[in-house]
Amino acid sequence: MINKINTIAMLLSAVLVSTAPGTSSAADDGKLYPGSYCHSQSAQTLIDASNGDPTTIQNTSLVGPVFFTCPIIRDYFAADAGIKDVRIRYANNNPGELVRCFVDIRHRDGTFVARKSVSTQYGNRQGVLTIQVNQEAGVNRHYFLGCELPASVSNTDFPRIDSYRVVEFN
Repeated sequence: MINKINTIAMLLSAVLVSTAPGTSSAADDGKLYPGSYCHSQSAQTLIDASNGDPTTIQNTSLVGPVFFTCPIIRDYFAADAGIKDVRIRYANNNPGELVRCFVDIRHRDGTFVARKSVSTQYGNRQGVLTIQVNQEAGVNRHYFLGCELPASVSNTDFPRIDSYRVVEFN
């Protein structure tokens, strides 16, 4: 009799677990991209291949800042899907200058919708910048990340983007 009760209890618990609502389809989605995904029109950039790890992008200029654009790839295209936040891991050897980043939201035809931006504090050598976007994209909108890295103050240690993380919601 005890074995029969245990078997029924185990079957019921299995049914409850299998029919419980899942959160995987409604959960936030995060993607981590290497800094080398970013692109610049300037020749003063370098993909850092030191230590055999070509994942960062650097401003090797000693003269001026360089502007980078970085792709944001969306998985969810429902009307209420969007980007929650973007986190940029950076290093800056120029404490007198800021690292500035923004996320642009645009319509499919390229017209501007909104911009969310953030910059470092003076003297911050490295860290993570977080841009709170919390913007629904809809099916006809896209995003991109833009960052400006200041000029370097040495020939060996350059301002750089190590990686960036994009968190989507749906």
